[in-house]
Amino acid sequence: MIFIDPDLKQILSLFPPRALLVVNKADVVRSGFLLLKQMKDRASYMGDVEKLKSTLELPAVDVTTRPRSPDAGEVLPRKLSRVEGELILQVYFRQIVACDTLHLDLRARHFSKLQDGRLLWEPSALRTSWDSSFRQGVLSLYEGFYYSRPEVFEQGLERLGLFGSHQDVATRRKVASVFSEHFGEGRSRPIRFEVAHLRSSFESIFEMLLSYGIPIDSRFAMLGAALCTLYTTLEKIEEPLDVRRSYLAAIGGSKSTCGE
Repeated sequence: MIFIDPDLKQILSLFPPRALLVVNKADVVRSGFLLLKQMKDRASYMGDVEKLKSTLELPAVDVTTRPRSPDAGEVLPRKLSRVEGELILQVYFRQIVACDTLHLDLRARHFSKLQDGRLLWEPSALRTSWDSSFRQGVLSLYEGFYYSRPEVFEQGLERLGLFGSHQDVATRRKVASVFSEHFGEGRSRPIRFEVAHLRSSFESIFEMLLSYGIPIDSRFAMLGAALCTLYTTLEKIEEPLDVRRSYLAAIGGSKSTCGE
């Protein structure tokens, strides 16, 4: 009998079952075992968090592996503010911009607020490594979307293998359209976050990929896990959040974030 960490099990429960039909199951199993192995390696975890401290570079966010300090306020499962939500969005985006390890668990329990107003983040051991090519592909999607540059968005899809072997314009436009819809209206206005919307969006993507016979990299499962935890946190916030502003803050205002 395989033991599955309760936190990981809760996160996986947010994925639509259809996801299993478009990913390489053997790769997912290998990734899952590696994830569980990393979770148990305290020395590796401490090293990854130290690297995170040096690369996150968000002045309003402090990172720690220690128990909550006496000057920390309430943990954030209480009612969250818009400012706190947008800081957590910056944490998500900043990891994609600058970090070679993605800390997956962005649930509110891992955040608290310091007396000086900064956010204190104690990352869980749920994390995965990803190579620069995959990360740059994801960055191209965000840059293309938030800067309204469809050619960069499509470069990201190409780099991530999301066109499959299809070269016809109609199919590629359809794929780009479905992925663009996944990003919602955050480019033009603040939005509310809802887990139900994320699941529905995932369903649309997986259905489209299945219809065109396009498999996806197992690393998308890890990125999807991070999105699931992000949504479960931000759903608690009653105000709309400015996602584009958070993205721009995370990339430091640099218009070109993606390598060739």
